[in-house]
Amino acid sequence: MSLASRRRVWQLAGVKSWSWWVVSCGLITACGAPPGAREPSAPARPPRPVTTAPTALAALQSVELLSAPPGTYGPYVARRSSGGLVAWAHGEPRRWSARGLGRDDAPLELGPAPTELGVAALIPVGGDGQGAGGQRGSAGARQPRPGEAHYVLVAAGVTADGEGLDALALGPEGELLATSAVTSGVSQIRWVDAVTTRSGVVVLWAADRGARVELLSALLDAHGALLHEARVVAEDVSAWQVQRTVDGALLALATAAPEGGRRIVTRALDAAGTPVGAPQAVGSGTSAEPSLDLAPLGEGFALVWVDSRDEDERLYAARLDGHGALLAPPRALTAGPGDEALVYLGSAGGAGPLIVAWEDLARRPAAGRAIDVAELLPSGALGAARARLLAEGEVLPELAATDLGVAGLLLAPACPASAARCEPSLPVPSFIELDRQLAPVAAEPLRLAALDGQV
Repeated sequence: MSLASRRRVWQLAGVKSWSWWVVSCGLITACGAPPGAREPSAPARPPRPVTTAPTALAALQSVELLSAPPGTYGPYVARRSSGGLVAWAHGEPRRWSARGLGRDDAPLELGPAPTELGVAALIPVGGDGQGAGGQRGSAGARQPRPGEAHYVLVAAGVTADGEGLDALALGPEGELLATSAVTSGVSQIRWVDAVTTRSGVVVLWAADRGARVELLSALLDAHGALLHEARVVAEDVSAWQVQRTVDGALLALATAAPEGGRRIVTRALDAAGTPVGAPQAVGSGTSAEPSLDLAPLGEGFALVWVDSRDEDERLYAARLDGHGALLAPPRALTAGPGDEALVYLGSAGGAGPLIVAWEDLARRPAAGRAIDVAELLPSGALGAARARLLAEGEVLPELAATDLGVAGLLLAPACPASAARCEPSLPVPSFIELDRQLAPVAAEPLRLAALDGQV
């Protein structure tokens, strides 16, 4: 996104699985809620106490990663077990820069960036990487060798004949290895992603084709050179997600049904990003809504989507094998009634508990949001432990599964532990953490030491 004011990026010291935060000196757009309210049946531990007045709360230890001028696009962040990388586009004329997470040396200048930048993603290459938006696991991907790409930055930009898509192959410290023009002349690119396979890096994107949206793929080699040009992998789609598999990649799609309505299907891709076989239907329904997510679960995957087959829009889940075949009939995740919205599905690097978060729209407070959090079990049912995050404002919280449970960034009142009740106050950005039983273990206003204790 484009920023209207200077943006500063911080790493919280000691927080490994939730390792970067974006803090703007002006308006902060992430928001959410305190972890106070829980289902009555769920076991609970009290949050770590805040023992001082809200105006004198202890500052969290932090390290400034970069300070970006107005007009900056990003940051785009990717993590590996050995570190990570942050990239951003800035300046006039616009150019790309990158720097390793946790490093304080000068940023690397990567070269020109589109003047009008569209969607972009920074993807780690190999088996131990995780992009900012989801887990990738380790199936089917070896570690990059010296001289090969450790990260791929995929970015759409406006060109003379529409939108184009470029891929920048970056080394372990962010150094530029190669730039490839993946496609051009597209009316609008809505989404980009990439997965690494034994054949290289499969770049995927969604593009408008008239009134419909189609998904396409291309293949880069280990050094970032374009091997295979764009090919269509799915047509007439309204929602999509991708995960890596042993053989290539798996797409989950909400697509138009021949008999009308919308159905959920999966589509397998080989290591070169070419479709394998026909799409596989996930059940027989045609009442899917354009909201879904896909995440590793055991040896296969869990697929969660919103479905209106019972008139209300409710969450349904299905277990898939490693190739996308349905293992058991889809099931509703909750008893309802009332409309629900999918908020988050993910695990820490494809390991640990699979966390699902949703909003029960019928129980939404008059002001703010109420987000339910639970573990999605290998059986496809929800675990017994639940947590509810009560949100300030209208924007949903940012959530991430960690090795320890769940972490989040929200807007919440800063309340001292000694207070009998939380007095009305302006909400502040807050870091929250739940353990594996979804009991709250931390609720810290995001007052950073590097900002002298200020938000």
